Amino acid sequence: MLPASHVWEFCSLAGGIKLVTDRGGFRRGFSLIEVIIAMGIFAVSVPLLLGLLAVLQDKSTDAVERADATSSLETAISFLQPLGANEINAKAVTPGASSTENQRVYVARNLVTVGWGAAIPVSERRYAITIEHLPDIWAGGAALTSNLVAVTLRVEWPASALDGDASEAVSVLRSNHVFLP
Repeated sequence: MLPASHVWEFCSLAGGIKLVTDRGGFRRGFSLIEVIIAMGIFAVSVPLLLGLLAVLQDKSTDAVERADATSSLETAISFLQPLGANEINAKAVTPGASSTENQRVYVARNLVTVGWGAAIPVSERRYAITIEHLPDIWAGGAALTSNLVAVTLRVEWPASALDGDASEAVSVLRSNHVFLP
């Protein structure tokens, strides 16, 4: 309960109720030390939260890129599926070897346009898929079975880094796949 010196008064101009005291309407505020502590907490927490936001945004961008790389892999598999074993074997390289432009399947930024080498303009390339022989199934340059083609599909992005632009780091996603006749 409030002391008798405090009175609640309806203020029609302010649209509410205010507390009026006998000492001219002043109430106790925050002390200087409380204000300094609050400002210190604010000054430390805001930059930390902004830094956390930047990290989360980078992680989100990486997740979207990886999801798009997975979609480009599915697009490339659909592109390669109708090809024969001989053509896929001819384009495949040994594991870890570098590939030429004509040995790579490129997927454009729209994740729909796909093709070998020069079929995709350099400016539209986003993902480069290199076909590598699987060492367990590919021995000494001869397939152990002619009825299937087992390969590792190596997706690298951005494709511009493989085409000579070293300004961006290359990210890699690998997937083993067996193509049946």
